Amino acid sequence: MRKRGYYLSLLVAILIVLFIGFSTSLKLFMSNLPDISELENYQSQTLSILVDSDGTTVDHFGSQNRIFTSIINVPELVKYAFISAEDKNFYNHNGYDILGLFKALFSALKGERLRGASTITQQVTKNFLLSGERSFERKIKEIILATRLEKMLNKNKILEIYLNEIFLGSNSYGVTTAAETYFAKKLSDLSPSEAAYLASLPKAPNEYHPLLNRKKAISRRNFVLKEMAENEFITAERARYEQDTPLLTVQSGDITPGIQSTLKRDYFSDEVRRRLSVLLGENYLFSKGLSVHTSLKIDFQNILRSVLQKQLTKFDTFDGIYRGPIKKINAGHNNPMQWRKIIDEISFESKIKTWRLAVVVNVNAERAIIKVKGIDEDKILFIKDHQWIVRKNEIRTGIRSVKQADQVWSIGDIIYVEGPATSTSVDLWQYRQLPKIQGGMMLAEVDSGRVLAVQGGFSFDVSTFNRATQAFRAPGSLLDPFVYASLLNAGFDFETPTQNKSTNDLRQEGGYLITKNNVDSMLFNDNEISIDTLGNQLLLKAGKDDLFDYFNRFDLVSELTSNRSRPLRLMENSLLSFFEAYLAFANNGLFRNISFIDKIIDSDGVDISGNVLKVCALCDQKTGSRKILTDKAQSRLTRILEIEMAKKLNVEVNKYFIKNKVYGTAGMSLDFDNYWFIGYRNNLAFGCYIGYDKLHSLNHEQRLSNYCVESAVEIFQKLAGTSIFD
Repeated sequence: MRKRGYYLSLLVAILIVLFIGFSTSLKLFMSNLPDISELENYQSQTLSILVDSDGTTVDHFGSQNRIFTSIINVPELVKYAFISAEDKNFYNHNGYDILGLFKALFSALKGERLRGASTITQQVTKNFLLSGERSFERKIKEIILATRLEKMLNKNKILEIYLNEIFLGSNSYGVTTAAETYFAKKLSDLSPSEAAYLASLPKAPNEYHPLLNRKKAISRRNFVLKEMAENEFITAERARYEQDTPLLTVQSGDITPGIQSTLKRDYFSDEVRRRLSVLLGENYLFSKGLSVHTSLKIDFQNILRSVLQKQLTKFDTFDGIYRGPIKKINAGHNNPMQWRKIIDEISFESKIKTWRLAVVVNVNAERAIIKVKGIDEDKILFIKDHQWIVRKNEIRTGIRSVKQADQVWSIGDIIYVEGPATSTSVDLWQYRQLPKIQGGMMLAEVDSGRVLAVQGGFSFDVSTFNRATQAFRAPGSLLDPFVYASLLNAGFDFETPTQNKSTNDLRQEGGYLITKNNVDSMLFNDNEISIDTLGNQLLLKAGKDDLFDYFNRFDLVSELTSNRSRPLRLMENSLLSFFEAYLAFANNGLFRNISFIDKIIDSDGVDISGNVLKVCALCDQKTGSRKILTDKAQSRLTRILEIEMAKKLNVEVNKYFIKNKVYGTAGMSLDFDNYWFIGYRNNLAFGCYIGYDKLHSLNHEQRLSNYCVESAVEIFQKLAGTSIFD
């Protein structure tokens, strides 16, 4: 009896100790738990989208590929699919599932890895507040936090957080993005089988990949459909029908990718990204779900890209240098099927849409036989169609001209080729190479300053550096109109020399005359001023400092105004800066900052443009512009720009520009390392520069053509008849 009392007392003592230990552990857990209050004001990190002038999405910015969707806009079918797959008692428990916990505990007691039993509420707390480790301690924390979360938020809010935050593979966060990624559909258009597949992914997206693990993916999807039927979210008959439906996805190649999957960064959208990252901060831009409405016109952008690529390729072929294959592989394969396998297994792709990869499999003096990636039949490159190739390296002397195909290509060369646009004739295929010459182009509305298109190089996939907005170049004769404008605006007059009246014969009559000699003395002479010439008399009257001060009105900053000891034509700035300043000549002497962005709408639908987009300094807040050229000076300057076109262009181009009233300036930098053109027709302005990234002078033959002027003619012709010319 005494023994019984002893054991009973011992048992009670043990229970007390266990209770105290449990209470202490629980208090320790409770004291170390993270704060869940951040979930009360949950805001999803959501993609910001960029749309063009027609309202079409053309790009998005975000660290996570997610589009937030309010729970009221999530279809019941999608909700029930995820509830059936992850937590069928979601609407009935208080944050944790007792039955599920016992199953997990039983597995742990058997020595198996701790898994399962996490409700949707627990998954939310785990994803936001806890680490991903699998441990008993973390599971206890999950339960406590889930219980607290259920008291703080209602079920729909918890489900909203879950459905927007969950990672579903293929760089997709949240159900809306996943529906687009896998099925190219909106949530509201998903079928039961498609919703069930998405609901099968949270546990292990890669394990149920629709292409790499197709059988497991279908099996898991069908399990979710069965659960949906058992939970009476769909009928058993509909579940069986959906289980027999093939799993067709974008990843398996059965569905054409949706617009979100095909978006590609380009020079325009990347410039918008850079500007907004400065104005808003990159984190804000990448996470707040903004809708950025831009002035971009996609058809104009495509034309600009095509024209610049055409001119750079033309320059490159005129240079006549073959720079060799992209890669060279073992030439010991005589089996055609082996060559086919080699070219089809090359992992990298062409950076240009119309170019393809090919391998040379046979070559003689007249032609090279190639196998083109993705095309079954062999194609031919004839040397007679590549007479532009005259050298095989960059050395310009001592290299005899290339006459034969086998002097250019060798078996095993991996090269770029381009096929005919319409015909399938084998003799029309052309060798292609990335040009070393680069450039930038811009199109904008004159009256508003809205940029319609910008191309910052041959291809954004090849180089993301935007030569239209980031590259600084010496302006050369491009600066002449700004000097003319400053003098005209200061009250000087203008006279044009004629064939019967040379510049040196000009005399002052009631004021200073602006002539070519006057301007040259200001642009080239950085020495002490002499009073021996009419030009230097003009400098004494106007003064070089006055010119710099006038340039400031155009926001021509950097070296152009900071280093006043250098000749003006050598002072560098970007095409964007010169283009922006030049628009004032076209817009009745009104200067305004050019713009890429029309408005910015936040995730609540509020227009925040006024807080972000500012007008230029000293500009009228309503019009966004300021007057920097008098009406008389503007009239005179227009005449100068017309004369500039007449002086510097060939006869045919000149006829086109005069007939269509194109005004502008064309020329080269002093060191002959850049082509320039900036001009306008009606309400459309075009700017261009072409030159090497690593500056060096163009050879004599290359200086005879201005590729920017040729581009201007082609662009104005292609856009004639559009509303921009009304």
